[in-house]
Amino acid sequence: MMTKDLEKRLGEAVDEAKQSRHEFVTLEHVLLAMTNSPLAVEVLTGAGINVQRLKKDLRDQIKNHCQQITAEQLGAYGGFDSWQPEFTLACHRLFQRAALQVQSSGKNRINEGALLVAFFFEHDSYAVYALTKQGITQFDIINY
Repeated sequence: MMTKDLEKRLGEAVDEAKQSRHEFVTLEHVLLAMTNSPLAVEVLTGAGINVQRLKKDLRDQIKNHCQQITAEQLGAYGGFDSWQPEFTLACHRLFQRAALQVQSSGKNRINEGALLVAFFFEHDSYAVYALTKQGITQFDIINY
């Protein structure tokens, strides 16, 4: 189970991907949406992240590297209104990891903090690179 605010942020990530006609919702979409969350911003800034720079880095990455769905593909889905971008496998792993972490800590709701910790297991993602290039580690997030 996720907190209402986290569900809202994930909805924003989907909306952003859809409006940009991106085929998939990536870790970068999710992290960018989380920068609109007061709790995530508190954790990120408390751990030493420049959130505005992070947003810019993520937007640039998404703009330059996320594949857009074609008009033909949209037609196969019945048009733009009935089409929804899908979460990548990396996003599904992120959610599963966060759920396991929360469950093992005896809690029952995934919040932004748990999701931020889980991001660091996706070593090959730009989202993690964007965080680590500002000098932050998983331990910094956990510590905060």
